[in-house]
Amino acid sequence: MEEKKGEVVLFKTWANAFCTRVELALKLKGIPYEYVEEDLTNKSELFLSLNPVHKKVPVLVHNGKSIAESLIILEYIEECWNTTPKLLPEDPYERAKLRFWANYYDQKTRCLKKVFEEGVEKDFPGQSPFFNGEIVGYLAVIIGSLACNYQAVDEAIGVVLISEKNQKFLSWVNSLKNYRLLEETLPPHDKLVARALPSTLLTLPSIYLVQPLATPSLLSSSTSPNGLREFIMLPLWIVNDFVSSIKPTHFETLKEKYQIPVHIPIRLPYKSEKCYYRGVDDVGVYEQMLKAGLRFPLSVLHCCLLQYLELAITQISPNA
Repeated sequence: MEEKKGEVVLFKTWANAFCTRVELALKLKGIPYEYVEEDLTNKSELFLSLNPVHKKVPVLVHNGKSIAESLIILEYIEECWNTTPKLLPEDPYERAKLRFWANYYDQKTRCLKKVFEEGVEKDFPGQSPFFNGEIVGYLAVIIGSLACNYQAVDEAIGVVLISEKNQKFLSWVNSLKNYRLLEETLPPHDKLVARALPSTLLTLPSIYLVQPLATPSLLSSSTSPNGLREFIMLPLWIVNDFVSSIKPTHFETLKEKYQIPVHIPIRLPYKSEKCYYRGVDDVGVYEQMLKAGLRFPLSVLHCCLLQYLELAITQISPNA
């Protein structure tokens, strides 16, 4: 490791694959670091001050300066500690191709593995894009941190997430699983299976329920592309920018109307909490989703699929 050392602290949660990829990069580079296990249901003021925009893990703090978002953190690590082993090759075009497929994997390949298989084989003929010599590289860190947990998810929900139809992708993942450092860094299998249980909490964001849009200064109107219809927009989509009119008695009405079990608490959002937060135990919904037929508690299958795809319930709603 070169002269740019200094204090390195990683804010993480143990089951989060995006945190795992940062840990892998730090270990591969031989960078000493401390880690802080962040409680996402009760985020510390320090953590919120380090990542005030997304309020998500992972966050890397280097010499008092914070960096958020896992892909950005990986590039920061590669640039700041630019000694061997390297995550990315020297050639700019090769680096660009690896970045492209890494981004594609994060965005789409959990559903489009065939495109990923064919694209990687075409862009890297006769070579493995997952290893730089004897060590895993940038693409392996990104894919291995998430896909190598597939057996835990399969066991928890009884659904095969990487099928034999994607034989090439499956062989890549199994090869990465056998890499010692990755095996040591992944969350324990049994603990991860236990983690993939249905949530028992329900977050109810007030802005999407009964709060009237009563302040004209907050609103603006726009015309749809066909020029036929106006709609209303809020400049900030934070769930509690203004005082909610919802009272606790309304929660009881909702529970009775939508058969929400009595043991599932309903609450208003925390300050600046958005309804599309994911990776936490609480679930944010619109009341309209309950009207459309959404019911709680969610099944194990629904919870694990949402967790595996890194989606919040609101992100798969028709108006998301």
